[in-house]
Amino acid sequence: MMRVLIVEDSRSLASKIVKAIRSWGYEAERAGTGKDALEKLRRDNFDIVLLDIYLPDGKSIDLIPKLREFCPDIEIITMTAFNSRELEMDARQYGILYYMLKPFESAQLKEILDHMSNKLLISINHKKEGILHGRIS
Repeated sequence: MMRVLIVEDSRSLASKIVKAIRSWGYEAERAGTGKDALEKLRRDNFDIVLLDIYLPDGKSIDLIPKLREFCPDIEIITMTAFNSRELEMDARQYGILYYMLKPFESAQLKEILDHMSNKLLISINHKKEGILHGRIS
């Protein structure tokens, strides 16, 4: 099952996102700060991070390289209510999966998560097939 870490300082928004993601059949957990997110990544495995760009302990764009230190293959979706072309370019230089503007439709997030879940399942199946056929990748 795909696991999503939501890094969002607004408890009410994070709660709505967590509830929606769980209703779609995925696991979801919230972190309210960048520091909290790093701690959760040290303890647990996540497939995707949904990352608010402005957090109480700093701009999360600076957090992306640290997240990738713990989980090099983790997919990151950034979200912000304060958009600018420069901000989007800064985020994209770190290889994020998607840049979302708040507020966003839950269907948009579901579509992205469903796509990534299918991609993850295909990757797992290919690894299993490689092991079964004597290939290790």
